[in-house]
Amino acid sequence: FVFTQTAAMPRGEGGAPGPAFFPRFVAAIIGFLGLLLLFQDARSHQAQSVTQPPDTRYETETTLPARNWLSAILFLILIVLYGLSIHWLGYILSTFLFLVIAVHGMRRSHIWSTLVFSACVVAGIYFAFGVVMKVSLPVFPMGF
Repeated sequence: FVFTQTAAMPRGEGGAPGPAFFPRFVAAIIGFLGLLLLFQDARSHQAQSVTQPPDTRYETETTLPARNWLSAILFLILIVLYGLSIHWLGYILSTFLFLVIAVHGMRRSHIWSTLVFSACVVAGIYFAFGVVMKVSLPVFPMGF
């Protein structure tokens, strides 16, 4: 899908990658990892079929505890709120708040380590996309 969507984008000139490079590169990596996962899963099922009788191979059922479902739903709500807030708060502030809430909620670590981690991630992504690749990121109405 990504390759068809980026077909009309310029590929770049003179050895410099164009706008289609990064989405295609990421899509290729995700595709490769997906194929690797399918291969590993097929080998795992093949090994199970040798060690277990065929009629009991798929009878094990896994369910998530209620707490895990609640965490997944809350994380989904957090992602939606992040997507809605990025245009009002800008990339830096909304991503920082998203990471603080998500990381602190999942790891329950010290707030200072969560704040430092979130600031480093936001700064790194901003540097890579905003400074190096010169991608236009949403800005806060006050200018950052």
